Amino acid sequence: MAVSDFCTAAPRSLPRDTPVEAALHLLHAGEPEPLVVVDEQGAALGLLGAAEVVGGVLQTGRDPAAVAVGEVMRHDFESARDDEEVAPVLRRMRAAGTRVALVLDGEGRPVGVLHFAELLRVLAQALGGGGDA
Repeated sequence: MAVSDFCTAAPRSLPRDTPVEAALHLLHAGEPEPLVVVDEQGAALGLLGAAEVVGGVLQTGRDPAAVAVGEVMRHDFESARDDEEVAPVLRRMRAAGTRVALVLDGEGRPVGVLHFAELLRVLAQALGGGGDA
């Protein structure tokens, strides 16, 4: 089974020079985390969520309008190709201690997110365990 069979829709992406203030508005409006920071060709460079905004901007007293998302994004994130088999990706996620992997196409552009909990729910349903809990 390929990763693309289990991933959610592509997350919102932002160019690396987007002010953190704009990302804050998206997060406050309920945009799902993580936001993906991309280069000029749309390839993923990093991830941005509430933790990066709080730790990289708000706790340091920096002005969110003057800081680019590329300055505070998380560089270390788990990723998988959309055509990759699920089992090795799950092993990597488990070894890295992460519950989310960014799913990329052959050009490195984000096409979805693989959530460990969602995959477990789908597998439980496939094995007849329900998954409604």
